[in-house]
Amino acid sequence: MHGGLIKQYYQQTANVKALKGKLEFAGHLSRNAVHKERFYTTHQVYGTDHHIHQIISKALGYLNTFLKTVISIVFAKQ
Repeated sequence: MHGGLIKQYYQQTANVKALKGKLEFAGHLSRNAVHKERFYTTHQVYGTDHHIHQIISKALGYLNTFLKTVISIVFAKQ
């Protein structure tokens, strides 16, 4: 846990202002007819947004809700 969040590469498809990765030609034509300065690409991103962190985040959210409910029930009985 002291090392921080795990980083890894994942694919991202988005409009970007710099051409990087693979140009998605059909998506580029449909999304950027007006904005000629943008490119619709699929490229790799090195970051912390991946499935492991999403699962941990959901589990911690459920745990937080559960603990708030339990604490409110315990204090309501007193």
